[in-house]
Amino acid sequence: EMCGRDWSSDVCSSDLAIGAASQGARVAAMTNGDLLQGKARAERVLYQSIAAPALRSTHARIDREGPVPVAAVDMTLDLPIVGMFGPTTMTVTGRSLLESGSELVPGFAVE
Repeated sequence: EMCGRDWSSDVCSSDLAIGAASQGARVAAMTNGDLLQGKARAERVLYQSIAAPALRSTHARIDREGPVPVAAVDMTLDLPIVGMFGPTTMTVTGRSLLESGSELVPGFAVE
């Protein structure tokens, strides 16, 4: 991937999307599966970054296929890839085990 960044930073757009999706999944997990809050958090985090123009869609869901339910946030972006003639679509997923909101880590606020 050719990083969408200013050259004073080593952070790629895909890195920012992974972080945003992970935060969204964590918020959804800590609010007993509130997918709207998880999706909103992921989008808010990404919209505050240089990756915002690349966002195509966001989808939050509860994955119940494994032994424990997991909150997941999928973010699809159109990102430039080195050697390609235009953007390539990439989907990243943040995942977090469902848990009680009473277990919030100090400093991590659910907005």
